[in-house]
Amino acid sequence: MSKTLFVIVCIFLNQGLVAQQKKNCHHFPIPARTEKRLFYLQRNLNANTVVYDANFDAHGWLDSENPVDIYWIRYEEKGRTMPLRVAEKRLAFGLKIKQLDASGKAYKVTLNATDKRDIYIRQEKPYEVTAFVKINGEEVPIDHIYVQSEGNKVYSKVAYIDLFGMPQSESTQTRERIFF
Repeated sequence: MSKTLFVIVCIFLNQGLVAQQKKNCHHFPIPARTEKRLFYLQRNLNANTVVYDANFDAHGWLDSENPVDIYWIRYEEKGRTMPLRVAEKRLAFGLKIKQLDASGKAYKVTLNATDKRDIYIRQEKPYEVTAFVKINGEEVPIDHIYVQSEGNKVYSKVAYIDLFGMPQSESTQTRERIFF
């Protein structure tokens, strides 16, 4: 009888651990959409979110010196915003940015942490900008990136990233998983 009870308790406890390991971004807060928002990035490690916003000049065009403003929304600290630390910018969440035309209306950006996928930023009108990425072979406006890491908050290794976009021909999000 005690062996049976022990096995039942172990199965019950194990189910709870498996549920915790499957933690994903579906329950995380979603940053409010703004006219500047390009996309955001969330990780399984906590609800804090990295936001990538367009940085406009006084006339509504992308600032050619610094076209993207990157910062944290620290949901685990009452939603306060905070700039990225130098190491976070250089090694993980910062961007390599390349201007694609003389007008400053098109850029190619790549996350410093990986060069597996480029993101393209295009601007047609003042204060109107869109970031695009190839998802499943189709260029679509990017909504967000989810990073699944293994390890702890200090030393972690990326297992995969999910890219989420909204194809203009569909009304539902599309997703592509990239393994590392």
